[in-house]
Amino acid sequence: MQKILKFLFLPYQKKKLLSQSLIAVSVIRLSLWVFPFKALNNWLCSFAPTNSDDRQVQWNVIDNVTSAVRACSHYVPYASCLTQALAARTLLGLRGQNSQLKIGVDKDEDDKFMAHAWVEIDGKIIIGKLPHHNFQVLKSSGSVTI
Repeated sequence: MQKILKFLFLPYQKKKLLSQSLIAVSVIRLSLWVFPFKALNNWLCSFAPTNSDDRQVQWNVIDNVTSAVRACSHYVPYASCLTQALAARTLLGLRGQNSQLKIGVDKDEDDKFMAHAWVEIDGKIIIGKLPHHNFQVLKSSGSVTI
């Protein structure tokens, strides 16, 4: 109940961003269960900015979006790193911010395969940072690494 009251007293722009983030994380999570990754990724790429080479990176927008995605992911079951990365990249694209989805693989201490997804802007990881791992990034194509 306290979280609902806290949400209700937030400024309109924060409520809007949190609502959009919750919808994005939920829809992407469900879509990853239903659709092939490549089809979903292609659809989500349509939200990316078309001519963003001359646009300036707005770090305050990026911080707000990534914080909202992280917060909302706690309320969506199985909101994995891939779900969060896709949601963040999509919401950033809607705000004119160009970002790159990266997917990497590695092996853990028990020699088990593991994969991880994250989003970068200007070489800086903005969501999905994992310490102590050296993921090998899968083949890159354009703004999306798959």
